[in-house]
Amino acid sequence: MDFEWDAQKARLIFEERGIDLNDMVLLWHGPRVEIRTDQNGEARWKAIGELEDRIYTVIFTMRGNTIHFFTARRAWDSEERAYRESVTRQGEGRPH
Repeated sequence: MDFEWDAQKARLIFEERGIDLNDMVLLWHGPRVEIRTDQNGEARWKAIGELEDRIYTVIFTMRGNTIHFFTARRAWDSEERAYRESVTRQGEGRPH
């Protein structure tokens, strides 16, 4: 699977939030929750997953076979609850 993002936006995310989008690719290597959140007539998704004991949310869309990241942030409390409940229900499977 391929990943892409806007380099300028990635720099801003790193400067503002300390989040490197290169690291967010790792969410696809472990359990995660995906929630559809269409915007502006485009199919968009939230991927919620854990890296280094922190829960993150990445907003993305599919462009062909490529996952295009729009943004990333620490998960909101409600997203973290949804993630933990899903992982518990799935027994550390791959919820989404």
